Amino acid sequence: EHYITDLSQFSVSSHNKITDQIQSNLQLSVSRDKSKSQTNGTTDYYVNSKDTRAQWIVNGDHEHIQWQAGTEWLKQEVESNTEYSPNSRRNLAFFGAVNGNFNKFLIETSLRNDRDSQYGNHSTGRLALGYELTDNLVGRISYGSAFRVPTFNDLYWQQGGNPDLLPESAYQFETVNEFKLKHFSFTITGFY
Repeated sequence: EHYITDLSQFSVSSHNKITDQIQSNLQLSVSRDKSKSQTNGTTDYYVNSKDTRAQWIVNGDHEHIQWQAGTEWLKQEVESNTEYSPNSRRNLAFFGAVNGNFNKFLIETSLRNDRDSQYGNHSTGRLALGYELTDNLVGRISYGSAFRVPTFNDLYWQQGGNPDLLPESAYQFETVNEFKLKHFSFTITGFY
């Protein structure tokens, strides 16, 4: 028995300057994963998956503030000689981020909302605050959340997929102290 995998991806993008401070990036892509197992030239198992994605991101840089806003649409499809249910899903996401540097204070924020046709609506985000204690020492503290849906391979792969998998959620708390000199930096990070 042997396995054959064929991967392909096509993408096109457009990067445009709206003003001196604002840029727009649009990307459209399609990726395919075709896999099969064969014994003596006969196909025992095959699975073909396809991801179609459109993403638009607008970035801005204004003095002490950098920001980003965007949206992403994703359609995932799977076809196989094994019945999968569901065999397609869509996700629509909206996201934004703002980073600022005000005198010695630093702030980073982000927020994302995903509307997944299989797993529902989920919001994630991050907040980080920092302070420049000296010219060479910066302290930061942050809290964030993450969300990941199982891929079709996670759910259905013949050699170890689990159709009962649920989405993963994660929460992280982090503290960072960073010491910098001209040609040297040292960072201590603690996280939970």
